[in-house]
Amino acid sequence: MSFAPNKIEEMDNCNDIILSTGTEDQKWLRKGKKYGDVVKLVSKSESQQDNRQLAEFVEKHFSSQPTVPLIAINIGRLGQVTRMTNRYLTPVSHSALTVQQDVRLCQLTIQDILHGLTLMGEIEPKKFWIIGHPISHSLSPLIHNTNFNYFKLPHSYRIMDTKEITLNDKHSMLKAVDFGGASVTMPHKVSILSFLDTVSPIAQKIGAVNTIIKIGNKLKGENTDWLGIYHCISRISKKIGTSHPTGLSALLIGAGGTARAAMYALQELGFETIFMYNRTLKKLHELQRCCPNGSSSKTVQLKTLEEVVDLVSPQHPLGVIVDTTPLDSNVCKTSFLNEIFSKSQNISGILVKMSYDGYNYKDKELHPKISLVTGIDVLVEQALWQAELWTGLWPEARYIKKIVYDSLNKKNIS
Repeated sequence: MSFAPNKIEEMDNCNDIILSTGTEDQKWLRKGKKYGDVVKLVSKSESQQDNRQLAEFVEKHFSSQPTVPLIAINIGRLGQVTRMTNRYLTPVSHSALTVQQDVRLCQLTIQDILHGLTLMGEIEPKKFWIIGHPISHSLSPLIHNTNFNYFKLPHSYRIMDTKEITLNDKHSMLKAVDFGGASVTMPHKVSILSFLDTVSPIAQKIGAVNTIIKIGNKLKGENTDWLGIYHCISRISKKIGTSHPTGLSALLIGAGGTARAAMYALQELGFETIFMYNRTLKKLHELQRCCPNGSSSKTVQLKTLEEVVDLVSPQHPLGVIVDTTPLDSNVCKTSFLNEIFSKSQNISGILVKMSYDGYNYKDKELHPKISLVTGIDVLVEQALWQAELWTGLWPEARYIKKIVYDSLNKKNIS
């Protein structure tokens, strides 16, 4: 809540008060700290000198009382710079609003503020990368550069196509002053762990990293693959009425770094049983050993994929299949998918085809109960979480998805 100074004495027992006053007088600042949780000071700027005085006032405040939140801005066109330099809960406009609606207070959008801070030298250009092989046709540069451009950030996102990461790569690229972060894809999601200073608890549980964040001079590993899988499944589950997977089973095909993230996502979603299949049993054993402790999900290894057909029934329905194998491996055939989901009868199923080529899988004759999530869907979803980790800003998801799918449709047409 926000109250004028003459009302604050009446609000002594309220919580979450913002004291809003039209002066940077110390008297009102003291009152604000007494009665409010946040103090907001607003004045009109008649000259740049007014902005400098406000900046000095704010600096003194945070030097002496750094834990007391203060919003301090000057309105008017000359005061726009104070909106860029304000440190707490900066009021912003939106590009969808017309000029007439905002002209009186000369409000700025997030993009205006970030662009202004860049010109002022407050935001330094950073280089972000995707590391993997082969990745020459990766959509990640399109996603992240679109996001940087949307927010008017000075960063760039590039491809590092390499079969092996060396110590020289670590010192020349990962430890470079202008390094901002990186996406890590196959075949490096596990091997990259040895090059990092710290790894998040979730990435440790999964045993694979797909995101590098630079914090100071340290490199931290994170995993957003599981978030991409988790949210794609969760979103469709709510639409088809299987958002509470208690009693449902899931089938995970494959045992690489992506399969580890998928396993974690399925466990977090709460599937009762997770059937696991991989052509190489040794890798399947390794995957099961990596399963986080404390999960309520039971894991069952399959020697053949066909075994699961006999384990699924209306009483023990299958809700999700996550296939992390390449599309050309032909492990998960359409006839098999239709048969296994049909055995669940009234339960609608979700197929997550993690291969990026899975975008073309939409042309297959799948059973009408099967909802398809492609590798592109998961890629975009997890990239949104990557972008937030790197910038602190949640991307404009609908805009980015439109750019990506428009690009794919153009390629399919051509």
